[in-house]
Amino acid sequence: LGDGETSLARLMTALESARRAHFSVAEAQCHWQIARVLMYRAEYKTATEHAIAGDLVARAANADHIAADLTSIRADIELYRGDTDAALALLTTAEADAEGNDPLLAEILLRVGRAAIHGGDYPRAVDALTRAVPLNRRLGRVTKLARAENNLGAAYFFLGQWQKTRAHWESFRRTCERLGERSELVNAENNLGSLYRELGELDKALVSLDRGEALAAETGHAHMAAMIRGNRGEVLHRQGDIPGARACFTAAVSEFERIGAADDLIENRRRLCELEVSAGRVEVALDRLIDLAREAQSAGSRLEEGIIHRVCAGALRIQGDLDSATWFCDRAGEILATIGARYEQARLEMERIDIAIARGDTSEAVSRLDAVTNDFAEMGARIELARARERQARLSAARPAARDPGDVDLLVELSHASAILDIDRLLERALDKLLTLSHFGRAFILLLDQDGRPRERMRRLGPGSRSFAKDDAELSGSIVRRVAATGQSVAYTDIAAEEALKDQKSVIALGLKQVMCAPMRAHGRLIGVVYIDSRRLAAQRHGIDLAVLEAFAAHTALAVEAARLRAEEARKTELMAILAHEIRNPLGGILGYSEIGAADRSKISDEALLLFSRIHRDAQRLRRLVDNILELSRHEAGKVDWSLTSFSIDRLLEDGTASYRPVCAHKGIRLEVSCAEPNLAALGNPDRVLQVVANLLSNAVKFTPAGGVIRVTARRETVAGDDATIPPPFSEDAWAPVDATAEVERQVIRVDVSDTGPGMSEEIRESLFQKFAQGKARKSAGVGLGLYISREIIHRHGGTIWVDSEPGSGATFSFRIPQSTT
Repeated sequence: LGDGETSLARLMTALESARRAHFSVAEAQCHWQIARVLMYRAEYKTATEHAIAGDLVARAANADHIAADLTSIRADIELYRGDTDAALALLTTAEADAEGNDPLLAEILLRVGRAAIHGGDYPRAVDALTRAVPLNRRLGRVTKLARAENNLGAAYFFLGQWQKTRAHWESFRRTCERLGERSELVNAENNLGSLYRELGELDKALVSLDRGEALAAETGHAHMAAMIRGNRGEVLHRQGDIPGARACFTAAVSEFERIGAADDLIENRRRLCELEVSAGRVEVALDRLIDLAREAQSAGSRLEEGIIHRVCAGALRIQGDLDSATWFCDRAGEILATIGARYEQARLEMERIDIAIARGDTSEAVSRLDAVTNDFAEMGARIELARARERQARLSAARPAARDPGDVDLLVELSHASAILDIDRLLERALDKLLTLSHFGRAFILLLDQDGRPRERMRRLGPGSRSFAKDDAELSGSIVRRVAATGQSVAYTDIAAEEALKDQKSVIALGLKQVMCAPMRAHGRLIGVVYIDSRRLAAQRHGIDLAVLEAFAAHTALAVEAARLRAEEARKTELMAILAHEIRNPLGGILGYSEIGAADRSKISDEALLLFSRIHRDAQRLRRLVDNILELSRHEAGKVDWSLTSFSIDRLLEDGTASYRPVCAHKGIRLEVSCAEPNLAALGNPDRVLQVVANLLSNAVKFTPAGGVIRVTARRETVAGDDATIPPPFSEDAWAPVDATAEVERQVIRVDVSDTGPGMSEEIRESLFQKFAQGKARKSAGVGLGLYISREIIHRHGGTIWVDSEPGSGATFSFRIPQSTT
């Protein structure tokens, strides 16, 4: 029922009674149940101590079955800790001890199967449970037989053998109905509801889940009721009922929080994130998913960790961050491969296909689709199968007619690929295209490392070509060294005619006829070498000449440098975001405890109050810094919403200044807001413009002394000449440049934020909007990101932002954004 405290208290009372009465079997049973409750409360150390104590008592009393239960609970504790190997080691020892004792062996095999399922070792689970089923049938232990069939069905479910799953789970339900075992029948209905959902039988799934929920309410099984509620939400999500799904997931999360079911809590929070992605709130979902991935890893939930990484990949793909999406797919693949979850691996493959489609790599998507479609068809996963077939139909309709590879414009394709691929994928694709166009057999690229030493980065083989071997280094190595040393390309169209080369071992062994090698230069600097060779003469096939290879090498060098810069920027942005996220969590505790500490002034000294206030003030300052860094990382990663709409600037200013009025009143600052006319309509993103206003107000409040004045004004302006030549608001589709020589007039909305602070010099004003820039005269507690972010926001709106100030005369920050015409 989720009341762990009462359960534990009663069990401890029972344990004392059993000890006083010298009831050893009851004492061991109490230890077992106490360990189980403590395990669910994540008090693993104490739980293990009770399990070991109970095991000693049970063995002394020759209570083998109870000793087996206690070994099993120790194994469960290790599973909850995430150490599947330790759990299975305990059960393997118990299995060996139980040989010859069929009732005990049947029990141990059932638990081995359960542990293997938790650990993702589904083949071992099938093996153990397949042995447990006939043992329990022969012993006439119908309840144990039903449980073994239930777990065997689960193992087959994760292996993607759903027809076997259905047979075992429906048999499990019939057995429970025949026995009148309503508690186990709840499990049966929940499992079948989940299976019917994946089979696409959504109405049947809801009927099964409704029966299970009613049974859970009758039997008081709060945990199972919450599980069923979450699974019902999954069905509603598949049916497109987002509000209904959200209500189910939210209710399940609330219940799992109450009873402390960590794994189920992670699963249903992930489901809520998937709803956010479906609703278009991708940024919110991603922040939560990253935290959930860490929780799943800590909890040892490998399956859920893999699914969360796949969902992250989908969210990033929607945002257009295909490189990061690919990274998450790769990580999810590593995790899911260790547990053999066929269905989830197939769903991950569908995500890879969608990423390939987003990249424009139709051929890769088509090649992957056939295999994954067959997987879904074999499993009977109708919804995912329909999705895969829809992709096939769409790609088939959009696919252009095949062309001869010799007609491919290699350099255009390379330029396109360089904008979206990481270095390894870029080089892999570039060499494949080069081999196709040149009809050569082998190719490799060497890149120079930071110390200028050549390192092989990528090698590719054409169809039927022999792989590179150690003896090949004699020829290729000498040619590459010559090209790297001289910076001059080399081409041999018939090596047999070259006296210096024709007798080399690699030439004879491979029968090489042609070799080409060219230097890779970027910005005047040698960064690597590209090499290709062939066993065919040029006369046998049409190919490429040295000029094309040199152009390829030059384009590849620039593409590699661009990819390196992109990767470096991504690493910096990721590092900033990770550091900021990691700092923000403990900051919440510091802020909370310092506020609590200073709340009751009657109980602490003035000195302690001063310290608490200082801690709170410094923590607030640090939080502002962290928020700015997170905002910067989102801007630089392109993860900011820039949708534009018409909005009221006067209403925005009223909303933006409302939160600053209490602060101003406390400091004795007069805050005035005025608009030249009512209902001034601006064109932009109101959330981002409000962020700019908040940044400017925050600075004004910080530097305005007590008794000072802050004025916020807005008015319509007509700008011409240089002021009018700023580009129009940012658009992903097009950008129309403005003729700077033409007489242009534009209607804009101007906002001014003035303060009566210390002002600033010209030197400070010139660097004020740069990243990480601060002026000594107006030194703040941040790192100089607020005004930089504000500048980026206003520029994305097609506007301008500036400051007018002199030392001792205060400052006026102003910005212009387009006026709305609607």
